[in-house]
Amino acid sequence: MVASGQLLRGLDKRSGKETLSMMAHEDLCLQLSFNPNKLHTVASVGADSATRVWDTRKPSSALVCFEDFGHW
Repeated sequence: MVASGQLLRGLDKRSGKETLSMMAHEDLCLQLSFNPNKLHTVASVGADSATRVWDTRKPSSALVCFEDFGHW
């Protein structure tokens, strides 16, 4: 999984083909965090001041979204 602009993209390491592409943020996606105990779960933080938690098996919408976590 990589962040590319506003998108999160899943890539097959063997073939190099894209397996997943989803709009994650209204602005740039700045950081991704993975949980080794929940293999299909990833959290993303964007320049739109939102933190979202995703299930990559159901990428149509975030499981949880925290918005307006801007800088002080």
